[in-house]
Amino acid sequence: MINITKLDKRRTYIVLEYGTSVISKLIQKFTKQFASASSKVPSHVLALVFEDKVWRVYESHMNPNIDGHLPSGCRTYTLDKLQEIFPKTYEKGVVYQVRLSKRKLKDYLGQPYGVGDIAFLMRASLLKNNGRQKDRNGIICSEYLALCCKKICKYFNLKPHCITPAHWLTYLVKNNIKPIS
Repeated sequence: MINITKLDKRRTYIVLEYGTSVISKLIQKFTKQFASASSKVPSHVLALVFEDKVWRVYESHMNPNIDGHLPSGCRTYTLDKLQEIFPKTYEKGVVYQVRLSKRKLKDYLGQPYGVGDIAFLMRASLLKNNGRQKDRNGIICSEYLALCCKKICKYFNLKPHCITPAHWLTYLVKNNIKPIS
C-alpha cells in the first residue's frame, strides 16, 4: 500500500504494480526472464513526486481514463486521483525510493504511449535479443522512468526503450533498495 506518511517529500519514488489483467499477465510472462529470482513480476511502473503541496503520479499508460480525464501516454495527476480511479494500484503498489529527474518527468508529458515498443519488447523476449531492437514511436511506462534515471540504463547497458518493469525489479533488488512499507 502507498503510505504517504512514510515518504520524504524531498525524494522521488517509483511504484511497482503487479497487475492481474490479461495484458498485465502477458507483460509478466514475456518479461519474467529479466526479473531477479522473484516469482512475482511487475507489469507497470509509475513515479511519485511531491510538488505544489501534493503528491503527484507520473506514468505512461496505454489506456486513457475518460472519467478521470486522463489521456493515454505520458501523463501526471494527483495521488488522490490514483486512489480514486486505480484503487488496486494504490492498495497493492510497492514503493521504492529512487532518484528521478523531475525536469525530465515533466519534459516527456504528452508523449504518446509506445505500442510498438511493447510489441518489439515481447518479440525481443521470445528471440532472446533484448537490446537490439530499435526505438519505436512513443514511450512505455518503464522506458519513461528509465529516461528519468540513467543509472538503470547504465546498470543493464541498455537503452531506455529496452527496460521493462522486470528490469526495474531486478535493479532494485540487486542494488539493495528496499520497499517502503
